[in-house]
Amino acid sequence: MYKKILVPLDGSTFAEQALPRAGALAAAHHASVVLVMVHHVPTPNFAPDGVWLDVSGLEAELRTQQQRYLEKIAAGLREKFSIVVNAELLDAPTVSTICAYAQAHEVDLIALTTHGRTGFSRAWLGSVADGIARHCVIPVLMLRPHVNGTSPRPNTHNDGVFSRILVPLDGSQEAELAIRQATALGRASNAHYVLARIVAPVPVVPTNAPSDFIATGLPDDSVATARCLLEARLYLAVQIVALKSNGCVSRFETQVRLATDVAPALIALAESEAVDAIAMTSHGRGASRLFVGSVADKILRGSTAAVLLFHPPPHS
Repeated sequence: MYKKILVPLDGSTFAEQALPRAGALAAAHHASVVLVMVHHVPTPNFAPDGVWLDVSGLEAELRTQQQRYLEKIAAGLREKFSIVVNAELLDAPTVSTICAYAQAHEVDLIALTTHGRTGFSRAWLGSVADGIARHCVIPVLMLRPHVNGTSPRPNTHNDGVFSRILVPLDGSQEAELAIRQATALGRASNAHYVLARIVAPVPVVPTNAPSDFIATGLPDDSVATARCLLEARLYLAVQIVALKSNGCVSRFETQVRLATDVAPALIALAESEAVDAIAMTSHGRGASRLFVGSVADKILRGSTAAVLLFHPPPHS
């Protein structure tokens, strides 16, 4: 259950596309929304005639304009969703300030689009979104903006909330923490959850191969691969049994796919299953909290679905 949702804004229509989702989620969870904008002090400069320009007046006016902008957006959200909305103008630097503010004010979720003023490109994350995804310890909901300035239409009849959520698992306890985050995201809309596991084909390794042998270009061991697929299905079934035994009444299904490359397989699965969100921890096996894991990074950059990213705490 969310109590406070934070939405970073930068004055762009791209960043504002996170507002309908955040507002709908807040209304469904009876949560509040806090809008934040990071103020950057204008850099002093020289005029063409060599005279030093005083930007102190410009800096004060810019602060006033940004505060008015936040208040205008906040008023619109209050009117549309009948929720509590607060606005805060923060001081640079952007990423560290937003992350510190969210943690200090007990924010439960950060909702933002993957691009702001830096422009739109499906191939790359915006620098601010990328920084928050890498460094924030609070769950981050990354929303894909539309290039024409309109928000993607949800797959659900309830405007702004999520109906089908994909949860990729790799067998690690860190990855399993995403299940709780996913059920929080979809609780208000009674979402349908897809627990997924990608299994790599097991190659046939020669019996006389050295211990450090790396199998490349070898035929697959069909028996060993079938055993891994069965183990993956059993693993996912056990996860659902555990959820049900703990009182979870949500709808679950499982998907096991055979693929050598995890991220493209998950992106394809998300599209074929028509999910509107993917919930995952930033790292599973071999985690390092300093960098977004390669699978999570590829999904953030390649999927059109929203991505709920969660950093597992140390020793989780």
